[in-house]
Amino acid sequence: MSDAIYQKLKAAYNPSERCAECPDPDASLLRAMEFSFALPIYLTQDQQRRLHELLAEIVDAPWNEPVEGVHWLAEWGSKPHWQEPKEPTFDDEVLTGASCARQFVADTERARVMERRAKPPKPNPERDVTIEALEFILNWFGPDPDTDGTEGVKLARKCARALAALREAKAIARDA
Repeated sequence: MSDAIYQKLKAAYNPSERCAECPDPDASLLRAMEFSFALPIYLTQDQQRRLHELLAEIVDAPWNEPVEGVHWLAEWGSKPHWQEPKEPTFDDEVLTGASCARQFVADTERARVMERRAKPPKPNPERDVTIEALEFILNWFGPDPDTDGTEGVKLARKCARALAALREAKAIARDA
């Protein structure tokens, strides 16, 4: 790759410029996450896999990806302890992870990533909300969930908004 192409890609990279606006106005802008347990806990392989998938989903979200670069879940596993000049030792009781981001390093990489971004996401039945699921939740709260101020009412209102949006998207897709 020529230096001119690299400099062009580097100049276009702005980590604050994202592929999409975050759809949730209540979302928190985070630089890091820290969580400590009051006592040692057991984390099953399935729980670890789901946690990894959730973090990868967060990192891969369009509002968390730079327009002219890539962002990925890069570190995952036991926490390393570095002792120069020796090899690191690993603390198997501490799970650590981190993401990395950088500008595109080649036009071919940029083209490949842009092609991937243009594809609609694959459906995930374990995560994707269906109209039927939202209708079930709404029916659980009865015909008028606005009569009391519980957390269930908040959930029902969110479900009603999501249901309306799903129905609208389905109608648009059908008409297209």
